[in-house]
This record gives sequence, C-alpha cells and structure tokens, in this order.
Amino acid sequence: MRIKYNPTRIISTADLFIACDPPIQFEVKVRLTPEWAIKAREWDESEGEEIETAIELMSEAFLNVSQDSETFPLNTIKAVKGLRDSIEKDNPGYGNEFIKTIVEMFSNNHFRFLAIASHKFALQSGPLNGTTNKKKQVA
Repeated sequence: MRIKYNPTRIISTADLFIACDPPIQFEVKVRLTPEWAIKAREWDESEGEEIETAIELMSEAFLNVSQDSETFPLNTIKAVKGLRDSIEKDNPGYGNEFIKTIVEMFSNNHFRFLAIASHKFALQSGPLNGTTNKKKQVA
C-alpha cells in the first residue's frame, strides 16, 4: 500500500490577509500540539503583546519561509529572530509587529483550516446507516 501523507502545507502572506509584494510563503505544520494551541489561545487572550511568546509559537509551527527563489529555515527561535531582524532592517520599528501579526493571522488561519477540513470529512463520511438513536418529533 502506498499512502501519501504530507503533514505540512504552504501558505502565503495573502492567505493571512497581509499585503506585501512580492508575497512571502511559509511552510507550516498541519498538526500542531495541544500545548501549542493552549499557548496560542493564552497569547491571543492577552492581546498578543508578548513578542517572545510569538517567536516561540512561530518556531513551533513554521518550518521555513521563502520569497522569490530563496528559502530559509524558520523552525528555531534563532531563525525566527533572524526573520524579525531582516524585516526590521528594511522597515525600522516593524520587525516585532510583523512577527506578532503573522502569528495572530496564522492562528486564525490554522483553526479555520481545521474546521473546514473537519466539515469536509463529516460530509464525506455520510450517514451512519441507522446505527444512531432515532430522533422523536416533539408534539
């Protein structure tokens, strides 16, 4: 049996509703840990101001970043800080904001992606062939 399973996907700044030209692409993990989800929710509920947490979240979810024909690893804290510094160099005062915006929009995108995938799976599963309890109409 040959089954293809790719636990990653490619997203761009356009998918995250972040305008830039040329667009930036990211390879991200499809399956993130429950710990990542909890940390992302807590970070979001604290209004996403802590840059160190945003950097950690990005390093745990993102594998690489690419633009044009160049690709750079992004799966370590050091690499994410390098991306931040690269943005900061050409856009003074914007490096931290860029990282926080990417993490916030990715979190929204990721959970929307999972919801859509779950819905499609439920539709493909079809009815349960009468194995569920029958519903009675209330009079």
